[in-house]
Amino acid sequence: MKKNKLLPQNLERHQRMASSELAVDETIFSQSNGILGVRACFAEGTGKASDDPYALINGFYNTIPYHYEENSIHFPQEGQTIVKLMDTTSITFKTNQGFLNLSEAKLVDLKRTYVLSQGLTLREATYQLKNRNKIILREERIVSQSKKYLVISHIEIESVDYEGPIEITSMMKMPLVTNTVHNDPRVAQEKKHLNFVSSLVEKNYASMTAESEVTKMSIETAMVHDETFVYSLTDQTVIAKKTLQLTAKKIKRFTKFQIYNSLFTNPKNETLKEILDQLGDYNSNKQAQIDWADDFWEKNQMGLSEAESLLALQYNVYQLNSSGGENEMIQIAAKGISGVGYEGHYFWDTEIYMLPYFIMTAPEKAKRLLMFRYHHLEQAREEARKLGISVGIKIPWRTINGTETSPYYPAGSAQIHINSDLAYVIMQYYYATQDEDFMIQYGFELVLETALFILEYGVFKDNVFHINTVTGPDEYTALVNDNFYTNSMAKRHFENVVAYAMSHQNEVRSVFKKIGMTLSILDQLSLAASQMNLIQDETLKIVAQDESFLSKKNINLDSIPSDKHPLLLHYHPLFIYRHQLLKQSDAVLAMVLLNLNRDDYYHNSFYYYLNRTTHDSSLSKCMYGIAAYGLGRSDLGKEFLMDSLHIDLKDTKRHTQHGLHMANMGGGYLLLAYGLLGIRLERILKIAPVYQDYFTEVSLKFRYQGCVLSVEVKENKVEVTSDKPILIQLFDKQVLVDTSTQALIKSA
Repeated sequence: MKKNKLLPQNLERHQRMASSELAVDETIFSQSNGILGVRACFAEGTGKASDDPYALINGFYNTIPYHYEENSIHFPQEGQTIVKLMDTTSITFKTNQGFLNLSEAKLVDLKRTYVLSQGLTLREATYQLKNRNKIILREERIVSQSKKYLVISHIEIESVDYEGPIEITSMMKMPLVTNTVHNDPRVAQEKKHLNFVSSLVEKNYASMTAESEVTKMSIETAMVHDETFVYSLTDQTVIAKKTLQLTAKKIKRFTKFQIYNSLFTNPKNETLKEILDQLGDYNSNKQAQIDWADDFWEKNQMGLSEAESLLALQYNVYQLNSSGGENEMIQIAAKGISGVGYEGHYFWDTEIYMLPYFIMTAPEKAKRLLMFRYHHLEQAREEARKLGISVGIKIPWRTINGTETSPYYPAGSAQIHINSDLAYVIMQYYYATQDEDFMIQYGFELVLETALFILEYGVFKDNVFHINTVTGPDEYTALVNDNFYTNSMAKRHFENVVAYAMSHQNEVRSVFKKIGMTLSILDQLSLAASQMNLIQDETLKIVAQDESFLSKKNINLDSIPSDKHPLLLHYHPLFIYRHQLLKQSDAVLAMVLLNLNRDDYYHNSFYYYLNRTTHDSSLSKCMYGIAAYGLGRSDLGKEFLMDSLHIDLKDTKRHTQHGLHMANMGGGYLLLAYGLLGIRLERILKIAPVYQDYFTEVSLKFRYQGCVLSVEVKENKVEVTSDKPILIQLFDKQVLVDTSTQALIKSA
């Protein structure tokens, strides 16, 4: 297959100087490498006490005690929260007219660029001093993809017309701790989680060590420069000073290398001296980053004929890829490593919204993300017993260390669909990779154990299998019976267990023996699947979201003031629960994931639930968009695609300052793959692009069953190419793609 050298354009956001814009752009220009993430604060700061630069390490967490007025030993007794780490990026610049920052100088020009093609960010800030002289400060920042412990800041100081000294103070300091109190459950509660341990100054570098307050996780940071600085210690801060003489039209440069040394970033457990010895210079590290980015974009080729949408999609994919998949003991948090929103917890988001992207582009990363669940089997088994189930495992709704940490069980532990979500994506991984070793050693055990939990949780009554007292993906409807999403995903889950076990009986006997079961349990799973209660309303000709949803009071969404969203922050749960209100797609999500027949029930259900959905969740519009494209509503599909692609870039949820919406970023990719191109990851790959007239060209390169495929649509003609022969289903026909095949896309 011809190699496509097309690289993404730069993401540019200039002259965004308002405090709210700066807060959002700290997230937008954040950088991470799957383990270490750094916020995009100005190196020079703003000069205000509220400055909050920090780094995060995926999986580096602390615990906090929960307090319940009416407690139960079965509730989680402590929370988990990702920990803000020491800041190493800060560098102050003091002239004889004061500091270069927003408090003591005037910021007259600001240009910020994410160079996606090279994996780095650029910032150029022009400051006007009190005497009206100007200095341009440039910062190029790299969070290294090849050295997971390394952050690089390359600084240029250009005097426009200032003549005089500039004192540079490079710092490492403990993170800011505030006592801000809020009622937003999406935002971490501020408290001290990191304790200073020690600091050390040598001739040409300095280091600092700290540990998390309860979990006692250790982190060592260090800084070294490519110019001579004088290092010293102050109270829980390490500084390095240097004074330069600036002259007009001249540029001074230096590079600051920052190290975050932990078991996460340094699994070989190398000493700090060993790390410093192999650090390399600025140019070699930059070239390594460019080489990595070039390889990344070769594997992530995608196309949309509308430039702004394509850039947004490429940005989202870049950030998603950089948020996890590097280590089997960590997953991807709801906000990635871009901020402390949702406290760094892992949810079902990873399995349903993010993992398909990794399966199609980096299956080795997908496997590591799945292995996180396997490594925490015992915690999941313990949670199942707390819920009164004697067999199987219950995947935690939100976690960092593998134990359930959701204190509000109606919208947490009750979402048992997470078991089937995991099983669903394991089967997607298996279909895409044909990785039998994974299935036999790990995957089937997870699929079986999660199914056994649901089987006992449910009940047979009058030849019907019910799953009662659950919450589906729609968290505005809680503790209901026979949620359509939960039941339909469980049905597919049970069917997959039976099908795989029956076709691999010899291979899976050891798994049944390990958990104390025999293959006879397959009969119960098969019966439950065949008798699963999937409620339909014959009058409305829709699927019922659950047993009681359609009997609840209707409410006109237009009657809810726009400033009262999300509803969970403004209305009592009992108000929300007793109305036909959805936070996000629920029954429609099941229809999309299971690729159900687009009959009248699919059509009617889509419109019925769409008219009752608030889209308060960032996970909502991407799935409605896929359904819309499938129903021939390309106008709605395009609307939801645009909304999904720009949730963070346009801050439409007014929450981006707390971190990127990772699941939505995965959802945007699915809108391209599932929505526009009609791809489905099944035993035989399905491809069925939709007829639409907005994008004249759509393309995607991905991996499947050992092949590298490309799907390209131009003016409603589709061409599928592959580097190896592969059997696919193109629309309704099976086709052996040897090199390429073409077809017309019919209008709906």
